[in-house]
Amino acid sequence: MVMSMEDYEFNFISVSRLQKWKRVDRSIEVFERFQNVYKNSRYIIVGEGATKKELETYVGSRGLQNSIVFTGGIDALEVNYLMSQSDIFLSHYALSNVGNPLWEAINGIKIGKNFLFAPGVKLISSNHDIKDSLKSIKTSPIVIGNNVWIGTNVVILPSVRIGDNCVIGAGSIVTKSFNNNLIIAGNPAKIIGVNK
Repeated sequence: MVMSMEDYEFNFISVSRLQKWKRVDRSIEVFERFQNVYKNSRYIIVGEGATKKELETYVGSRGLQNSIVFTGGIDALEVNYLMSQSDIFLSHYALSNVGNPLWEAINGIKIGKNFLFAPGVKLISSNHDIKDSLKSIKTSPIVIGNNVWIGTNVVILPSVRIGDNCVIGAGSIVTKSFNNNLIIAGNPAKIIGVNK
């Protein structure tokens, strides 16, 4: 259904029931701000629900109808393909206690299902080039697995991969990747336990 992912510099995707409490409108607002800087970007919204028509109208009123695609319900294989080709996954499965988060996604942030984050979480996917502060250094995206709980004021730095079922303690600075089923904390973060 949605072709030529490579035609866009950044592809966003969300897969969700389109219900009021999912707040897909907020993801649209985030995408709009991102697109103000990165014009050649697209947001693919996969799903059906009570607010689909309302969201389509909202997108049209913001002049985003050429950049935001509503696929409706599509085959699981196509969803998997689109997700694997997208740069940024916006999760609507999250429970959050928002409180001043910062998600800088220039190099991409991919987040799994059942993601829980506390106030003040910072996900920083790129650094500035020290020779040219207006240039970002290209790195691999931050990837956060399924069922991850991130405590208050955690900072996750570029290229970090967090496995499934991990807990990250409050105030941690995560500078390297961690496998599944771990409890990590500290500055820099290290393994302090196993999440069974």
